[in-house]
Amino acid sequence: MTKRFILLSMFMFFYAFSFSQKVTNVILVGENGITKNLNEAHSIIVVKELLDKKFQRLDYKKQGPLRKVRTYKDTAMTILDGKYLEYYVSGVLKVSGYYFENEKNGTWYTYNESNKTISMEKFEKGILVETESPSDRAKSSSEIEGDEKDAVFSSKKQNGWQDYIIKSLGKSNAAEKSLKGGEVVIGFVIDTTGQTTNIFVKKSVEYVLDEEAMNVIRKSPKWEPSIKNGKKIPAYRYQPFTFIVY
Repeated sequence: MTKRFILLSMFMFFYAFSFSQKVTNVILVGENGITKNLNEAHSIIVVKELLDKKFQRLDYKKQGPLRKVRTYKDTAMTILDGKYLEYYVSGVLKVSGYYFENEKNGTWYTYNESNKTISMEKFEKGILVETESPSDRAKSSSEIEGDEKDAVFSSKKQNGWQDYIIKSLGKSNAAEKSLKGGEVVIGFVIDTTGQTTNIFVKKSVEYVLDEEAMNVIRKSPKWEPSIKNGKKIPAYRYQPFTFIVY
């Protein structure tokens, strides 16, 4: 497979995903701005329409990892409202948080390239109201009170989750559209109903592989939710995916 054919296949792939997020635009950016020539482009902007009618802008290095993910409430994409993600050059997540009408809101996290949380800041409508130590958060979350049960993948097989991942990737041809392959890491939440939600890229490789990995998590059968103190609570997971190009 030639490099040019892979590039064209990758470009068409942007429009192929229409699961819970519809790609509405793909913009190529070169040294002189927007271009229609794929070979001249150094960056690719993908715009998605989400189920809640918001719009998400994904900034990718061509044939490389994510740079930023921004969520907007308007079609002109001028009002930030929703998830914001920023990445290191290596593709590792650097910053995560949420905007509400162009202002930071809720807890914002900053990570180092080893995926360790190095700062947590809480905002209320753009105003910083609290800075929390990651070590304090880890200490408090490690305390066990009452009955506790971790989230479990709903399968009669002992290795049901691993089997699901392997089977799903076995049906995928995403690696064939990649020039180098690599390991994508997806973060997600198992909510109190057992659904996989809040799916995001923790470690990016390139659009084709990131989207395929997220789709596997998105289509996951239900889990048995986590339980603490007799109540169902959200559970957080990170799942690596390795794509090998032969």
